[in-house]
Amino acid sequence: MPNFTHETSEVAVRFHRENEWYVASRSGSIHVWRVRANSERAVELFHRFSAHLDPLVDLAIEHRRDGTSWSRACCALTEVRDAIGRLRWPLASCGGVELTLVTPDDQLTLMPSLELVIYSRRDDWRARLDDEGVIARAEAPTAIWRSADVPWSPAPGLTTALSALVQRLTLEPEP
Repeated sequence: MPNFTHETSEVAVRFHRENEWYVASRSGSIHVWRVRANSERAVELFHRFSAHLDPLVDLAIEHRRDGTSWSRACCALTEVRDAIGRLRWPLASCGGVELTLVTPDDQLTLMPSLELVIYSRRDDWRARLDDEGVIARAEAPTAIWRSADVPWSPAPGLTTALSALVQRLTLEPEP
């Protein structure tokens, strides 16, 4: 039987917390946190942090693979979280979709590159990030590639899951 100690476990290495970090900044009265983690964890954090938003949210989605966008104002947060929960695995596997949840005081955006960006009028997200074990950094490391430089290949599973989400939440296409 294998010995799965912290030092030898593949899972412990794959989800090592030192690879999860955030950089905090402020622009006027708006606090900004840029969060980086592996793809599964970034999607998980987006989903978990969405539970801290107001009961009604505005939702915007942009599918970078085919250039389509949808939105809807005043969505019930419980319905949005359920729909996003169903999208977590295909989204973490493929990326290429920008998801944004907006309230009067907060905005959570999961970028197509699976970077999480949080905008808020309050400074309470720092404590949430710290509670999740995400490490604060003074500045982001230099990127070795940019998602804008990489063409988005087709992802049929993600497209199917995204279509189901759009129908479930009755989102309207953006022009």
